[in-house]
Amino acid sequence: MRVVILIVWSFFISVLLGYVLSSMAGGSFEWWPVLILTAVFTLVGFFIGENYIEE
Repeated sequence: MRVVILIVWSFFISVLLGYVLSSMAGGSFEWWPVLILTAVFTLVGFFIGENYIEE
């Protein structure tokens, strides 16, 4: 369940970043960078959560 929530939050953060950065650059919104950012944020969050954060 933690991984699903991590993927959802990573996706929301990636969409926000993709929209803001493309608007600031004057370009159009594209989905591929958002999906790549989602994968990166999910992997980083997963490895940090599993290796460095103890419950």
